[in-house]
Amino acid sequence: PETTARLLTALRDVYGVSEVTTSAAVEHAAHRSIRVGSWMGGDRDGNPFVTAAVTEEARRQYRAAILDHYREALEPLIDRLTISDRRHPTTAALEKSIKRDLRELPELRERVEGRNTSERYRLKLNAIGVRLEQTIAEERSRRPSGELGGYAEAKDMQADLELIRASLEESGAGRVAGRALTRLIDELDVFGFDFVALDVRQNQSKHRIARAELICPVDGPLDALPVDEQQAFLEGIVLAKDTVGIPEAGLSEDAQEVIDTLRLVATIPVPPEGRAIRDLVISNTENAVPVLELLALCRQVGLVRPASRGRLASDVNIVPLFESIDSLQSALSSMDRLYHSPAYRKQLEARGMRQQIMLGYSDSMKDGGYLSACAALEIAQRELAAQAHEEGVSLEFFHGRGGTIARGGGPTHRAILAQPTGTVDGRIKLTEQGEVIASKYGTEEAARHHLELLVAATLEASLGDAMVGKAKAPPAKWRDTLSNLAAGSRNAYRALVYETDGFVDAFYAMTPIEQISALNLGSRPAKRTSTREIGNLRAIPWTFSWNQTRILLPSWFGAGSGVQAFCDAHPQGRTKALDQLRTMYRRWPYFRTVFDNLEQVLAKTDLHIGARYAQLAKDVPGAPEVFHRIEEEFERTLRAVRDVTGESRLLARDPVLREALDLRTPYLDTLSYLQVELLERKLTGRGIDASTDDLARVERAIHLTINGIAAGLRNTG
Repeated sequence: PETTARLLTALRDVYGVSEVTTSAAVEHAAHRSIRVGSWMGGDRDGNPFVTAAVTEEARRQYRAAILDHYREALEPLIDRLTISDRRHPTTAALEKSIKRDLRELPELRERVEGRNTSERYRLKLNAIGVRLEQTIAEERSRRPSGELGGYAEAKDMQADLELIRASLEESGAGRVAGRALTRLIDELDVFGFDFVALDVRQNQSKHRIARAELICPVDGPLDALPVDEQQAFLEGIVLAKDTVGIPEAGLSEDAQEVIDTLRLVATIPVPPEGRAIRDLVISNTENAVPVLELLALCRQVGLVRPASRGRLASDVNIVPLFESIDSLQSALSSMDRLYHSPAYRKQLEARGMRQQIMLGYSDSMKDGGYLSACAALEIAQRELAAQAHEEGVSLEFFHGRGGTIARGGGPTHRAILAQPTGTVDGRIKLTEQGEVIASKYGTEEAARHHLELLVAATLEASLGDAMVGKAKAPPAKWRDTLSNLAAGSRNAYRALVYETDGFVDAFYAMTPIEQISALNLGSRPAKRTSTREIGNLRAIPWTFSWNQTRILLPSWFGAGSGVQAFCDAHPQGRTKALDQLRTMYRRWPYFRTVFDNLEQVLAKTDLHIGARYAQLAKDVPGAPEVFHRIEEEFERTLRAVRDVTGESRLLARDPVLREALDLRTPYLDTLSYLQVELLERKLTGRGIDASTDDLARVERAIHLTINGIAAGLRNTG
């Protein structure tokens, strides 16, 4: 609320105080310009411990936290507003509400009995406090809202506080309450009683299991049919007059969990503020079918249902998550199917023609490397935004970014400004994860500063060409060049990671992946299955492991090969090729951000220390050759970044970051050398007495170095 209040002040400073800038609509829009969401307790993709019961408990804890906060915020107001109505008469509306409170709340009559009843504002605040206590009691006892006399919705408490503010202002005492009253009203507007909008994410394979057990064509498994026939079948289920009966028993554990979760979402009231659980995210979306499958399941539990005149009513947004390179490249055709699906079109109409699409950074970069993923993300956003505009759909991109560059990290303000033209149309949704939360939101001052950067960047990116000096959309030639760079980069990356014999064994031997997998952190197990294949390893431990070795491979490998391949194939030679890349770097913000992030990663990479980790795998067949290829690609990438940016020293244009890295490096080096020594002792058993707790102490020490290195790099992955 402090950030949105400053936004309003800035708006009025620039455009003046007028009926427009002081209107309730503008003030309300400003306060809701930043929304807080979470998927802690809602993200069950790959995490068997997140069940419907856990999600319900998480929702209750979010509500309890914000209700307790409101209760604490009321206390100083009750102490402060001791104004007597003999000096400042109250409004008729406030008096009417007080009479109603005294009539409906026996606890209030007991609380104020024998007190000075001329302090009408304090009396009203006590009434608000009683209703809030009853709201908390209803929540704890899991009773329906309002049953004990509590507030049914946040807007009811907000309306009571507005009565106080209006009465104070009318009597000329508006400043008595200070900022505290306005701040509490603003917080109710921003957070409501739910605190956050809790996203529910599940893998499309789990939805498919539930759909297959409940809904299946008579002529065989749905998966065996052509996509057109799958789509037609699912549309028929969604638009059917009646639902399919859900058995009380007999479903598999996976199918039952999907149904239980959707039923839970269906029981949660839809508040006017639009919070609670509204976004259902489908991870690993490959085409339109998983979206229609979830829509069909939602139809069975009542989240989607028939409405008048052949329409649908819907309580949820269905959000496809495109996270592999292939799914990003096919996202346009997937959404085209959905936009032209009669059933999904009705779903869109029920949700105000709004569509949210989530973009996966970490898995796309794990799949094809940094440069390849950056290109695929740029193309997908640009094409999807243009498509939505043509279809009359208001599109919001959800950027699933992590802390490290290999998971879409980097300066957020700069990243938003660099988004393709037209893709930030007044709305953007993004994740903040890991150590980023502490560094950006650890103090109120830091949080306010970062939120202001987000708002400013979103406004600036949305205004587009209206901004003076705003870069124009890049020409098609530049986009083709980025695609060419990406192709060469992806070939090099996949050749090493997915096509080199012995790479998997080398990776497991030269990184602390096994130790990281055992840590009690992250939202899910490190692997999707029990195999050692890279494809089954999740993006967080994959990136985290390489960062610990100071090699940071997922964040840069392949980029040098991409640039070299482009230069080698250029008809006018390397010099002309680099001239074009330098022009793109100067004039295309997205391309510049890609290479600036690459430069930052290279500055943090230390292959001298990486070589010490590689020694841990010296006896693994093929491991020395793997590290040799890493060294060669690093030199290619370093040369490419210097050639494109025109700087011989990394981070020459960012002396503050350069100084910070130089300051941290000696401490990081010590921790890295210590970690290598500890890993080597655990591997060989050197210095470990099996009859004592030596091994446990070594493992504990390894975990401490992991924590220290992550804190120093400020990139957990």
